[in-house]
Amino acid sequence: AYGELCDHVCPGGFDNACSGHGACNDGRTGTGTCECETHYWGLSCHNEQCPGTTAGVACSGHGTCDAGATGTGQCACDPFYAGEDCGKPCPGGTTDASACAGHGTCV
Repeated sequence: AYGELCDHVCPGGFDNACSGHGACNDGRTGTGTCECETHYWGLSCHNEQCPGTTAGVACSGHGTCDAGATGTGQCACDPFYAGEDCGKPCPGGTTDASACAGHGTCV
């Protein structure tokens, strides 16, 4: 609970604050916002892990997940990787010289 009178409920409810995947900023001066565990997202941290999460590494290890209470759960892929989970290397390779056979830009 949070607020001056602790009369507001954190997202997820009293028994399951932040859906069990985060911590609520609670107490008299709290805001009621969730701080989600790594790779969980949504206002109550209720959304599953980010795409391509294996052994605690999101986005197939080739990107960064927009996680957290205000996150979208989408991956921003590293250069030379693509796909929803960043699991697809660019055609030709993963360097400037090899990607797209050296004749284009991988996006």
